Amino acid sequence: MQQNLLKGLIYSFISAASFGSLAIFARLGYNSGLNVYEMLTYRFLKDK
Repeated sequence: MQQNLLKGLIYSFISAASFGSLAIFARLGYNSGLNVYEMLTYRFLKDK
């Protein structure tokens, strides 16, 4: 039970850190000249 709680806390922290870093990557994209549509295309189609 304690091990599952620890895993859940770790996953929650990783998720929160990833979500918080989205603004940083968006700013880097805008500064490099990408527009909104290019950034969304890259975000959703990069794995295919």
